[in-house]
Amino acid sequence: MIAALFTLTTGSSIGQGDSNASSLMTAAAAVNSSGPKTPTSITRHKSERERKIGHRRVGVGGEITYKKIQTTQIMGSIQLGIQHAVGGLASKPERDLLMQDFMTVETTNFPSEGSNHTPAHHYSEFRFRTYAPIAFRYFRDLFGIQPDDFLVS
Repeated sequence: MIAALFTLTTGSSIGQGDSNASSLMTAAAAVNSSGPKTPTSITRHKSERERKIGHRRVGVGGEITYKKIQTTQIMGSIQLGIQHAVGGLASKPERDLLMQDFMTVETTNFPSEGSNHTPAHHYSEFRFRTYAPIAFRYFRDLFGIQPDDFLVS
């Protein structure tokens, strides 16, 4: 089946319109068909689709996961990363905004047991990237958004 589909793809990309390509399409369709669609198979297929949308899955107990990671863990990790990024900016002096501030990407690793720069947490180890932190601090100050209000939002 894989060889037939590969040949079909190769044949159609070359632009051959001969009967060999059409017979390969027929053979591939015959291999891919799983028989007539019954109402139970359609219902079962729809219920499988509702439980899994892309990488998002809903488990048996209503547990929602994304790429097999619980969404509560993802949300908590993001909140912890934002708190650390915004809190770490308080120690940096305020200065004029430069072009290089827009190009800055800070990557922080958050091991579960914590480190010298990060707190311990009950999530699995993750990495948090902060894009242009000084530039975004400048814009928050420009629009009068306090760090505490930003963290609560």
